[in-house]
Formats: sequence, structure tokens, C-alpha cells
Amino acid sequence: MEPQAKSVKQFAAMFGLNSNTVSSQITRQPESLPKFLRIGRQIRFPIAEIQKWEQSQLNPCSSESNLSNEGTSS
Repeated sequence: MEPQAKSVKQFAAMFGLNSNTVSSQITRQPESLPKFLRIGRQIRFPIAEIQKWEQSQLNPCSSESNLSNEGTSS
């Protein structure tokens, strides 16, 4: 059975981040990270929350609107 949550080190490795940076963000800017669980001194990022966070980080593609406007501007 696969774990349902990732440790700070595992989360950092997923995104190529330094685990110290993630640990610092937990204290300084927790809203910039996925929701996490605190179990004693341990921090765990539920996989479902990581997936939601990833989707919220995506910017809508604006190239389609730029392409449709190219033909109309003269």
C-alpha cells in the first residue's frame, strides 16, 4: 500500500526544491504550500492536497487569445 502523504523531503524532491526551503515556507508562508498535517514535529502533505495545489498553480494559457487577436489588429 502506497503512503497517502509525503514528508517534507519527499515533497521537496517531487518539485526539485531544497527541503530547507520548504521547511522555511511552512513557518513563514504556509499559504504558498499545499495544506499539510502536523503530527507532533512531523509535517505531512496529503497527496490529494498536493494535487489540488498543483492545479491551483497552473496559469490559464493566454496564447489562444493572443492568436485570435493577431488576425484582427491592423
